[in-house]
This record gives sequence, C-alpha cells and structure tokens, in this order.
Amino acid sequence: MVSLIQTTIGTVLGPLVGQLDAQRQTIERQADRVAELERELGRFAAERDAAEARYAALEARTAAQSPEPTQTPSLARLCTLLPWLVAVLAVVLVLVLVLVPS
Repeated sequence: MVSLIQTTIGTVLGPLVGQLDAQRQTIERQADRVAELERELGRFAAERDAAEARYAALEARTAAQSPEPTQTPSLARLCTLLPWLVAVLAVVLVLVLVLVPS
C-alpha cells in the first residue's frame, strides 16, 4: 500500500517539481533582464538629461540673438491654421444646408 501511495505521489509530484524548476529558471532570466533594462533606462535618462541641458544652453544663446517677434501673423502660422478653418467652414456649410428648409 505504501509503495502504491509513493508511486502515485511521485507520478503527480514529479511533473510539478519539474515545472516549478522551469519556472524558477524563467524567473531568474526575467530578473536578470529586468536588471539589465533598469541599467539601460538609467543610462538613457542620463543621456536625456544631458541633451536637455545642451538644448537649454542652446536655447538661451539663441534667445538673446533673436529679434522681437512681430505682431502680424506669419504665412507659416496661417498655413497651419488653414485645415482648421476649412473644417469649420465645412461644418457651418453642412449645418446651413441641413437647417435651412428647401
């Protein structure tokens, strides 16, 4: 009877122990990868901070050299607003066509 119980338990627990070992190995690999990604993230953050500092210094230098902005809208600004203006006009036209009785 004891040998039957041991065989049954071994049959059930054997695969479970194997699966636990495989999961442990997977967890260890993932922990190593997480540590590697954390180091990489730290390096990228440091590079970003350095780039932001360079950008701020460049912006400070060029701000002193740029002339006063004019109050008239430039052509580039009008070109960026043109799609919005067309969309608003299209909506107004649709509303007029829908709301005005024929």
